[in-house]
Amino acid sequence: MNNEERDRLLRLSFFSGAIPEPNTIVDERSFQETGDRLRRKFIAAIFEQRHPTPVKDFAIKIPFGIWISREREATNLEIRELANALEITPERLTNVEKCSVKPWELNAGFSIGLMHLMRLHFDGLASLIRNSAAASQMLGINSAQARCHGGQMNSSRGDAVSKALELFKANNADPVRDQQAEDWLNSVRTQLLAANDYLIH
Repeated sequence: MNNEERDRLLRLSFFSGAIPEPNTIVDERSFQETGDRLRRKFIAAIFEQRHPTPVKDFAIKIPFGIWISREREATNLEIRELANALEITPERLTNVEKCSVKPWELNAGFSIGLMHLMRLHFDGLASLIRNSAAASQMLGINSAQARCHGGQMNSSRGDAVSKALELFKANNADPVRDQQAEDWLNSVRTQLLAANDYLIH
C-alpha cells in the first residue's frame, strides 16, 4: 500500500466516523474513545482493502502468530497500533507473533475480534491453528535454543530466527490432532454460528 492509498483510507475512516460536531462539549474520556474507534476503523479499512474477501487459504503452512506478524508488517502497522486496535497490550501481541503463546490459550472472543479486524475466515483460522499445533508438537530444537545459539544473537535477530523456525516446523511437522486446539476451535465456531457471522459461511 503506497502513501496515497493510506492517506485516502485515513480520510475515509475519519470523515465517515462519529466525530463530534463543532461547539459540542465532550469530556476527555469520550474524546479518547472516539479516537480509539476511528483508529480501529482505519486499521479495519486497511485490512479490508488488502483482503476484500476474508482469507480462507494459504500458499504455505503458516502458524497463527507468524501470519499475524506478516500481515502487520505488510500493512506497515506498528505492534502498538495493531495491539491497540485488538485491545491487548503490545507485549501480549509480541508474544502471540513470536508463537510464545499458544493460540488456543487466547480468549475465543478476542480471536473473533481479530478475525473481523484482519479479515480472517473461520476456515483460515482453523488452518492457522492446526499449523500452530503441529509446530508446537514437533520434537527438536526450540525457539529459545535458536535465539541463544552461540550467544551471538541480539533480540531482533533472535526473534527473526525464532519465527523462521516456527515456520519451518509448521511446514515439516506431521499433521496432529491437538484436542485442546480442536475444543477451542469448536468454541469459536459455536459463537460464530450463534451470531450468524459471515466469517463462518
